[in-house]
Amino acid sequence: MHLPYLTRYRPFSISRANPAAQGGAKIAAIDLDGTMIARKSTNQWGPKDADDWKWLTATVPAKIKELHEGGYKLVIFTNQGSIKGAMLGAASDKIRAMIDNVLKGLSTAAGTAIPAQVLIATTNDNFRKPGTGMWEFFVENLNGGVAPDLAESFFVGDAAGRSEDINGGAASDKEFAAAIGIKFILPEDFWCDQMPFPVILSPRLC
Repeated sequence: MHLPYLTRYRPFSISRANPAAQGGAKIAAIDLDGTMIARKSTNQWGPKDADDWKWLTATVPAKIKELHEGGYKLVIFTNQGSIKGAMLGAASDKIRAMIDNVLKGLSTAAGTAIPAQVLIATTNDNFRKPGTGMWEFFVENLNGGVAPDLAESFFVGDAAGRSEDINGGAASDKEFAAAIGIKFILPEDFWCDQMPFPVILSPRLC
């Protein structure tokens, strides 16, 4: 049984809301693929199944637990273009089930419940990073009316415009953070030191 998702059809997006993760001024915004997790399989554009993931590095759960204990609210912002307009199709089912498993695995590995919310952009519109639609929807609908403190909030992502980044050097994560006005942090700087790239292909434990 999937945890409940709130689905919006126009613009195309899927949100996994969690009241326990709302109402915070300090937002730890994090990308999913290539930042929190890597694939077990060689699939690049979507998981093979709900278990096709592993932590990018073993330090991920402990670091997120530290953020949670420090008063941060965890929000995952992810582009998942393989869903397209089929919000309840096969690709959507796999991705949503995988995310449920990631969040369950996070709480298990951290040894405590880690409330989190997830926003998924499914097509090429303003909800897709670097567009700010997902962030705006989060602020307006999924944070209990609390305005994020931009100086205290940040976004961790791997698409930073480097030649080894996805899509031949996409900078969508870096540009997303800049458009919002929050600090941008690379995964290797956030989780551990000097992680080799490309991380999707060869993640290393810190």
